[in-house]
Amino acid sequence: MHVVKRIESKYFRHELALNLFEDLRGMPLLGIAASIAFAFLFMSEISALYLIAWLSLMTLVYSRMQFSLVSKKNKPTASTYPKWTWQLIRAFMSAALGWMLLPLLVLPTLSGWSELTFALMMFVIIALPLPVFSNCFPLAVFNPITVFIGTVIGVVFFTEPQQNGLFTLCTLMVGVLYLFLKYNRMALENIRSADNRQALTKSRQRLSVLEQEKVNDNTTGLPNFNGFTASFIENLKLTDNAYVISLKVKDAQNVYASQHKSVADELLKSCALRLMTIKLSSEHICHVGMGEFLIAGLDNSAEVRAKAFQAAFDVHVTYHGNVEPVHVCVGYALYPAISATPENLVFHAMTAMNQSLSDGSREVVQFSPNLSSKIVNQLSLSKAIIPGLKHGEFELYYQPKYSANQKQIKSAEALLRWTSDEYGPISPIEFIPIAETTGDIVELGYWVLDQATEFLCSSELPTEFSVAVNLSIKQLEDEGLVHYISKLIKSLPAGR
Repeated sequence: MHVVKRIESKYFRHELALNLFEDLRGMPLLGIAASIAFAFLFMSEISALYLIAWLSLMTLVYSRMQFSLVSKKNKPTASTYPKWTWQLIRAFMSAALGWMLLPLLVLPTLSGWSELTFALMMFVIIALPLPVFSNCFPLAVFNPITVFIGTVIGVVFFTEPQQNGLFTLCTLMVGVLYLFLKYNRMALENIRSADNRQALTKSRQRLSVLEQEKVNDNTTGLPNFNGFTASFIENLKLTDNAYVISLKVKDAQNVYASQHKSVADELLKSCALRLMTIKLSSEHICHVGMGEFLIAGLDNSAEVRAKAFQAAFDVHVTYHGNVEPVHVCVGYALYPAISATPENLVFHAMTAMNQSLSDGSREVVQFSPNLSSKIVNQLSLSKAIIPGLKHGEFELYYQPKYSANQKQIKSAEALLRWTSDEYGPISPIEFIPIAETTGDIVELGYWVLDQATEFLCSSELPTEFSVAVNLSIKQLEDEGLVHYISKLIKSLPAGR
């Protein structure tokens, strides 16, 4: 079985099987005609009983080949071509064995030019199908060899060397060897060409998939930000009246943190479907990521549309077999407007949405220039986080947890605080979301883990003591986090 699979993987190709199928149309009938021609030519030289038996055998072999292999209903498919190719090899090997019998029947009765004529006809029988067999390397090898062996045996054992036998054998060997090498090399080249074409096709398919992934979101099937930019923002004209609505599913981050990713993906798919049901045909919609959607249109109905999308989630959403309430915050931006350009329209909409998120209200927020100053402050803070960490501006406070049963402090919770040299004390409510947005929360998180570990190694603490450290989704997505925590745990004293 291993050998069979190895031959299939090395020499069988669907493309070549299809070529073989097309080239073989009519060849079984040609084989029957050749068998009848040989029978008529040498009917006076061979026993009628042997001749009829041989002709019946060849007719049966080629007829079976015609009706069970090369008819239209038996065209090889991507799943059946290995089995079809093996059946074809067996059929042609049966035919080859039949032709191998012919020299053993005929050559003992021939001499002189009749013998040479027979040998040349056998050469034609061997050479004729070789171009077709170049689409199947095993056939190109075994079929001509089988017929050739029969002819050689007939010449060697049933002819006299002083006559034309030796010359006939040498002529046949040279001719068959040339064609054998030529078409076997061609068969190997066809395999390589088919592999190259298949690799090229796969590369094009992969490129097509990558192009789709470049502009589409894999989770929801909606366009991603790149697709949204290409379809709407880049085509937005200076004279257009337009709007962009930013909608964030507030529950998405919690579901990602507390449940399996597949559950959160189902939530986002359900939300995307809910949005698509009320989307106008003229509107564009995309999923930016982590439950944040953008909707854009070309008219002055921004506020009405924003409230419509918000109201769509007044009805609970079904996902993962449950019907749950979903909370959203919505902001929008208009174009044209003060300081608005096609490039920053999305940024303005997201700014308004973040304002709605910060306020914690259900009000739809419209972007105004006053919101930009707040974003500028957030941008300044985002640039100060890592330098502040390096300059020692961050520190951990440990909030003790008292055990009423044991009447002692058994653990503590690590709380991160930031006193900036430039901005003064900054609340975690302000800098944590910024760090999560920029990704700096990962580096902050590693620093917190190091500090908490150092604190736990203190000899002044009880033997059994623990510290709770909060982790964000961004940290959980870091592949090295688990290994790093395991390493820190191993460095702790026993019982901690």
